Amino acid sequence: MFVKQRASNRCMKGKQIPLTLYLPPRKYWLLKSVSHRSGHSMQVLLRRAVDDVLAEANRAAPFR
Repeated sequence: MFVKQRASNRCMKGKQIPLTLYLPPRKYWLLKSVSHRSGHSMQVLLRRAVDDVLAEANRAAPFR
């Protein structure tokens, strides 16, 4: 029996957790515009933003 996987599961590496993000339409189109102008995918931009927020939170109050 063959079970077809969702596309998001096929591209995962290591111990990743899939995440669904809902943006208001205005923010979605702004992100899409920045993505188009920068040449980076929306996924890359969102990952960088999350990394920046977590790094800043860790500097303010280090994780234990």
